[in-house]
Amino acid sequence: MLQVNLWFYNVHNMEYRSVVKLLSSSSLLAKLELKVLRAAESWLTYKVKERGKFAKNLLLKLRVYSLPKNALKRLF
Repeated sequence: MLQVNLWFYNVHNMEYRSVVKLLSSSSLLAKLELKVLRAAESWLTYKVKERGKFAKNLLLKLRVYSLPKNALKRLF
């Protein structure tokens, strides 16, 4: 099983394809989906002008249905 916290701090330096592959992995723990969302957000905003074009596709990789309802309410 992938450990999100092992790559979370290095996400800024990952290439787009690596981030997509990681976010699409069925090996990620569902209870960590909020951390996955935060990592995606962090990756996008680190170089927003360069990476903004990937936002829609990247966010579509997230398993939003796995997020707790209270987390969704805080996001929106």
